[in-house]
Amino acid sequence: MTDLPQVHPTRRVRTPTGEIIQVDVGMADLVQALWAKGYTTLMCCQDAGEAIRGGATRIPPERWERYAAFYDGFAWLTMPVADMQRLVALTADLAEGNGWAPNIRIRPTGPTEFASLHFPARQIDEVIRRLDV
Repeated sequence: MTDLPQVHPTRRVRTPTGEIIQVDVGMADLVQALWAKGYTTLMCCQDAGEAIRGGATRIPPERWERYAAFYDGFAWLTMPVADMQRLVALTADLAEGNGWAPNIRIRPTGPTEFASLHFPARQIDEVIRRLDV
């Protein structure tokens, strides 16, 4: 669980394991499409800039506006690295020239098992279409 505020409206969805969770309305269809194709998701946000501006971040408050401006209009998705590689391969042409930013956090003990992706929220529907093919 997180102690950060929920900034965006959410929708209840059933996970592949049957658990009911709250997902940002703007990400719910994408997350369900990913699950239907066997992807695992960890976290998501329909607009990272709005979330930062709303305090849903561990970034120090004095930096919120700077980071929020950078991430405005960008959705955020976190999943296992192998799943992220599959998604990046499926959407490579969408990413080109659109500021897609997949990354893996490196800690002193090594890389994390999960990758994050920031991508334009305006492309969510197109990603869903790719998954539905």
